[in-house]
Amino acid sequence: MIATTPTPTFTTPPTTRDRAPTWVPLSESQLWATQRAYFEAQGPRAWASGAVPSYVTNHTYLARAYAEVIAGFAVSGAAAPEALRPLYLVELGAGAGRLGHGIVRALRSFPELAAAGWRPVYVLTDVSRANLAWWRDHPALRPLFDAGLLDLAHFDVERDHQLVLERSGRVLSPQQPAGRLVVIANYVFDSVRHDAFVADDDGLAELLVDDRGVIGDADGFRAAELRYRAVEVEPARRYADPVWARVLDGYRDQVRGAFGFPSGALAGLDRLRALTVGPMLVISADKGGSRLDEVVVDGGPGAAVHGSVSFAVNYHAIGAWATAHGGTWMHPEHRHRAIEVCAFVVGGGALAGARTTDVATAARAVVTAFDRAIAQRGPDDFHALKRGLLLGAAGLTVPELLAYLRLSGHDPRLAYDLVPAITAQLTGADHALKLDVARMVARAWDGYFALGEEADIAGRLAGLAAAAGAPRLASALRQHARPGPGRLVAADDDPFRLLDEVRAGA
Repeated sequence: MIATTPTPTFTTPPTTRDRAPTWVPLSESQLWATQRAYFEAQGPRAWASGAVPSYVTNHTYLARAYAEVIAGFAVSGAAAPEALRPLYLVELGAGAGRLGHGIVRALRSFPELAAAGWRPVYVLTDVSRANLAWWRDHPALRPLFDAGLLDLAHFDVERDHQLVLERSGRVLSPQQPAGRLVVIANYVFDSVRHDAFVADDDGLAELLVDDRGVIGDADGFRAAELRYRAVEVEPARRYADPVWARVLDGYRDQVRGAFGFPSGALAGLDRLRALTVGPMLVISADKGGSRLDEVVVDGGPGAAVHGSVSFAVNYHAIGAWATAHGGTWMHPEHRHRAIEVCAFVVGGGALAGARTTDVATAARAVVTAFDRAIAQRGPDDFHALKRGLLLGAAGLTVPELLAYLRLSGHDPRLAYDLVPAITAQLTGADHALKLDVARMVARAWDGYFALGEEADIAGRLAGLAAAAGAPRLASALRQHARPGPGRLVAADDDPFRLLDEVRAGA
């Protein structure tokens, strides 16, 4: 078999190495219990502190793109009934809730959902009960809860078989399935259980990991040095599920090298399929790859340490799983730079109520929407351009900067980053340009979802509003500015009403 080599991320203390090796399948490593303890203990602090990355999979542009794909899925093959049916949008590992807030707001721009008989209900889920408490109290989410657009549930991707919605009391289970289901998984599949294998001319082997190299607790990981040892394996004996075994066995002839296998993600998706009688749409963004050459790694999968640990997601395996279930999967034709975004459409587990034609119709609609919203102008492209824009912002005019902000959906964090470049050019600017700037500030603040992060979004936007000749808007924003992290704030109910003096030329 192929010789394996260590893939260290952090150095393990000598005292740990002195213990006898404990070789286990990667999915049975102690790191997953440590991972769970970390997220349960940290709650929203994991994102507010910046320890766990979040912006690249939570910004406004991505939320709008997802809403467009969801609308295509929902409208396909639908006929308006007498009463609106709930379309459940279940976000796995919703964290602080920023993405859900953005998608719910974006879906308001798609009246065709109601015309097709659907009432979207976005369900925030997480394994951390601290995150559920955060959502209940967040002022930006409260009106969405009250309007019935938002619900929440405690859900463990790796264990649970049903969803109990806290607000409505609705239970989604194999006995009480939904008509259709949307699953959103951003930066989730990289953080649940994985296995590791290697293929060469002699066949297929599993990579067992030395469990001594993982050190951490509820405060986070301090080390994750993974050493692997190959042992012969037969897919049908390794996994009882025939689809999993078939997907794994497919790598025997397709690759030469080591690769990760997303066993935690597949187990969760199998359980979620059982919660709907109709088609299920899965949209996921994460680090990882969809092509065979992207999923093969030297030595074995490595763990990135950032408070928690994460592994690159083998989307190729999830795509093979979807195809084996008669479904469709899609990803951009070009190679990603920051994140890979994929979509999968499969039939529900309660097949008695799901017709193959319904799944095929939904898949065709999603392919069209995905190509338009993700493949041709997706969030990975937006993020790639953002880096260059910030570096060269001082050399761009205010109209050019405002144009990119409009394309972003007036993303609050992007607006915050561009304030210095815009402010520097406002001295002597005419009334029309200042009005455009003030409108941008109002829109950015209207869509802001606070994490209690270090960046003082409100304070910086207040300064720009003042420079744009909107003192009432600036004054309102200053009320939300705070000297440090941790304070929970909500956007003004109607920041646009504070622009009157700018419109009047004051």
